[in-house]
Amino acid sequence: MDYKQAFLSQLENSYLGVQIQDSQDLFSQDSASKQTLKKSGFINLLQMKSKYFGHIKNLLEKEKLNHSIYTKLYNFFSSYLNETGTPFFYDTPMHKNIYAKVYTNSKDTSLFYKTQNLYYVKSDTLYHDAEITSQDSKYTFIFDTSHFIPNADNAKNKAIFKFTIEENIRIYVLNDKESLKELPNVFKQNSSDLSDEFIKSLKDKKIQLQEEEIKKILHAYKKQNEIDFFIHKNARAFLQEQFSLWLCNYVLDDITQWRQEKIEELNTLKKVAFSIIDYIADFEDELKAIWCKPKFAKKVEYVFSLDRIDSALLDSVINDEGFKAQIKEWQELRLIDESFDIKNINDEKYKFLPLDTKHFSKTTKYKILSSFKDIESTLNGELIKSDNFQALNTLLPKYQNKVDLIYIDPPFNTGSDFEYKDKFQDSTWLTLMENRLELAKEFLSDRGSFYLHLDHNANYRGRELLNTIFGEENFVNEIVWRRKQATSFGDSYFGIVIDTLLFFSKDNNFIFNPQKSLNDENTQKYIKQRFIFDDGDGRKYMKSPLVNSLYRPNLRYEFQGVKPPKNGWLYSKEKMQQMYENNELLIPSDKDSRIYRKIYLDTYEGQEIPNLWLDIPIVNPMASERIESDSNLTQKPEALLARIIKASSNEDSIIFDYHLGSGTTIATAHKLGRKWLGVEMGEHFYKVIIPRMKKVVAGFQSGISKEVEFKGGGAFRYYELESYEESLEQCEYVLDKDSIIDYRKSRKLIKALNKDEAINLDMSGYRKDFDILHTMANVLGLKIQRLFLDSKGIECVEFDNGDIVSSDSIDLCKYPKLTNLIWWEK
Repeated sequence: MDYKQAFLSQLENSYLGVQIQDSQDLFSQDSASKQTLKKSGFINLLQMKSKYFGHIKNLLEKEKLNHSIYTKLYNFFSSYLNETGTPFFYDTPMHKNIYAKVYTNSKDTSLFYKTQNLYYVKSDTLYHDAEITSQDSKYTFIFDTSHFIPNADNAKNKAIFKFTIEENIRIYVLNDKESLKELPNVFKQNSSDLSDEFIKSLKDKKIQLQEEEIKKILHAYKKQNEIDFFIHKNARAFLQEQFSLWLCNYVLDDITQWRQEKIEELNTLKKVAFSIIDYIADFEDELKAIWCKPKFAKKVEYVFSLDRIDSALLDSVINDEGFKAQIKEWQELRLIDESFDIKNINDEKYKFLPLDTKHFSKTTKYKILSSFKDIESTLNGELIKSDNFQALNTLLPKYQNKVDLIYIDPPFNTGSDFEYKDKFQDSTWLTLMENRLELAKEFLSDRGSFYLHLDHNANYRGRELLNTIFGEENFVNEIVWRRKQATSFGDSYFGIVIDTLLFFSKDNNFIFNPQKSLNDENTQKYIKQRFIFDDGDGRKYMKSPLVNSLYRPNLRYEFQGVKPPKNGWLYSKEKMQQMYENNELLIPSDKDSRIYRKIYLDTYEGQEIPNLWLDIPIVNPMASERIESDSNLTQKPEALLARIIKASSNEDSIIFDYHLGSGTTIATAHKLGRKWLGVEMGEHFYKVIIPRMKKVVAGFQSGISKEVEFKGGGAFRYYELESYEESLEQCEYVLDKDSIIDYRKSRKLIKALNKDEAINLDMSGYRKDFDILHTMANVLGLKIQRLFLDSKGIECVEFDNGDIVSSDSIDLCKYPKLTNLIWWEK
């Protein structure tokens, strides 16, 4: 037996896991599918990894080792490499005696999970062509993925299964609703049940298969393609530590006689293992650099209510060809009807209509933008479509220590919320959360607070994670919100009607404004018990004593002939006189009795709210607050967010939500006059959130609008960030002494920079895809003062530090941080 080839083959299976065919072979018969490959950065990644393994294999081919060493090498590496070759505690049953350092010197407990110290990238299903035969071998299911486009980042575009039945049962796997519309579906809509058309077609073709067997075949096909993508934060240190521990266990457990050849074999084993570790770690470090590099901004647009547009500009706006599209959008949002007359655009009722720069020509767009002398201060917030890790990582220089409140309502660690691989569901969730929480903490100011909204599936794990990141000493409250009045109760458990909000602070100087409620059940009982007196004019009141609990000699004075209590009055003589004149005091005829204050029910704000919130119901399906969406969004009521925002922020605060969902957090923050920042990844960014925020700007009355007397108005910016998927698309396998991967052919620039040559980065090739000016603001942490076109029609910016920059050419010597956008050094 050739142990070397056996080991290399086994190592290849462990390191590469998912096998991706070469593009020439994969698409030799389908030109449409060739386009699909170009859209998949992850397939590009796996192909680069495959080529890199060829390099590792060539180097290992030169080693001459005995079969014992090859066996031990495989036993070690097969335990630590998952399907995509990421090193972590992947296959580590008890009998392998794996050791992990799960303690610290300062604490007697700690949180450990298998995917700790990884970056979570995405959970996805990389569908590929396959054939599966029925148990009786009579029928073959052919799975065709020629129309499937892999998801970008962690977006969840569910697979659609369509079919034709001829000689075999051909199942087309796709994720575009518009593709192959003429073919019937395998499953019923939003169901795992087989469609009537599919069952009927099987019968018509006299295919005798039980429905359960068909479901098992389809389930098996889907499960075999599920993959979690991770990147290790320090692959070299992790694997070297684990190998040293593994080697110690082997030495202690298996070796009884120490001969010279055994010692030499162990030294060789360690030398070769560490060489393999170096190869694996080098590639992993390159991926980490791409994952952690700041991302370009793109598709940047602005929305302004009409009252913020200079009246002198309105003629240009109205006469722009794009204004027709703007009117159509207002009609679709039901902000105007077909009777709208452009001549009346200056009417008071139209002053808050939201104007979106996406509809207009470049000239008109920049006429609007350049009319603002300080555009950043004009904006109420900004909205970013991005994986939230990439947004947090890219926006950190701009918002570090500036956010007073972060609220997130992440997926609750269930299969329906997030499609993890079952094997690592809990640890994957913890890694996803930990990666982002570590960065989010840096956004918080010293007076900042963090609210994590969870249910029973994850609240206990979330608490431990927040303790680790924020410190147990910064835990403030566990808040219980009753989100349902009743539920369908089962025979074997109590009905679940609550969610949990975990409230942590960054420091002990956090903002907290106690909140009061009249709707709380306890408050209503209190009102019935205490407000029992009547003023004679129908105004109910309760009596409140004015005795000070502490001895205050300066507040001991006679008032209206009544002697002071032993400790003194509660208020100064001036305050008491003011209350007396306002008929707020009860003066006894017996001057030896007490004076009471009358607290009127119509001025009573309620009792301070505890950590049990019973008075905020979920959004009624018929309420104006309910948004229209075909997405599975769990819309939280604005009243819930209003309570959190009022309690933990001031009017000058910035509110941040990076699991934005339907957009409730920023809609509420806008109505309460706070600045806001929102991040969301899904396609409902355009279908749900932006339309919702435009309606907020327009003054559409819903949620808390009436309560806070919000009429409309405002401005915000929205854009996308380059995705990790897009970054991978632009990478090439270029192995040299300094690197393995070349991003956007940038390696040639490194040599010039290392020679201290002046470099102006030509952005002409980037402008079509990216907005370098807004990218600079994020990466350099600068505020945009003005946006304008120069005499050549080139986009320019003036930052708050006075720098004026043209997008045509960027001086990398002046702004060296920008180099992080396009390359990294080993």
